[in-house]
Amino acid sequence: MHKNVELNDNVSETIKTWIGNLDILCTICLISSVYIRYDIWLAWSISVNMLTTYDDFKNTGIWKNMMAEMLAVFVAPYSFLYGFRFKEYVKEYDTEIEYEVNDVLMVFMFFRLFYLIRFSFYMTDFLNPRTQRVCNIYGCHSDSFFALKAVVKQMPEIYLVFSLSISIFVGGYCLKIFEAPLSEASSQDFTKMSNAMWNMIITMTSCGYGDIWPKTFCGRIVGVIISFWGVLILSFFVVTVTDKLKFTDNELRSYNLIIRLMTKSNLKK
Repeated sequence: MHKNVELNDNVSETIKTWIGNLDILCTICLISSVYIRYDIWLAWSISVNMLTTYDDFKNTGIWKNMMAEMLAVFVAPYSFLYGFRFKEYVKEYDTEIEYEVNDVLMVFMFFRLFYLIRFSFYMTDFLNPRTQRVCNIYGCHSDSFFALKAVVKQMPEIYLVFSLSISIFVGGYCLKIFEAPLSEASSQDFTKMSNAMWNMIITMTSCGYGDIWPKTFCGRIVGVIISFWGVLILSFFVVTVTDKLKFTDNELRSYNLIIRLMTKSNLKK
């Protein structure tokens, strides 16, 4: 029995090491792809006379965006960090908890969702050559932020549902990572993803029932971030509902005529 346990542990460690090495390889490829994409964009901009042959990463300032993307991609779990932990003392429960460094780094991998979102923009009509030509005519830039505003303007309901779903899942996962080790001492079960997501929902909607709440330092940071993000999402929800309830020009003319007819009828009575 003991040999079987050791064998399973060795297999598990081998799998973790292989996954870690694969993640390192993918991270290197992704960082390289970021540089290649910016280099291709620079060459294309010069070819269409948007930039001159004397322009490069430095004097155009695009190196800042490139480095920010590379940094967001670089922060990830690595196989050589398995076994490294750091501790946090929670005075309220007189308990010391441990975190795996790779588990915390896993949280930062959600920044890579940016690439998935940007790729989805290329599936729309707001990041193609025709859009770029139209934007150049009117003196604006056809970039990811322009595509985001266009998609939000065109499909606000889909954007709202997608944003809420992703926010609840990502926030719940981060909260689970930081709060789960304290569940036994606090008697609040954050080992369940459903409880963590429930806390995200009541936090984003500003309900704050107080049935469960983050107690660790990192968990409270997640709570603060998701609170501000929830305010932004709710304000967008209000704007979307208001816009949907707003009359079109024809509906407004019909409404005004109906009100006049109702007023005329009341005057006759």
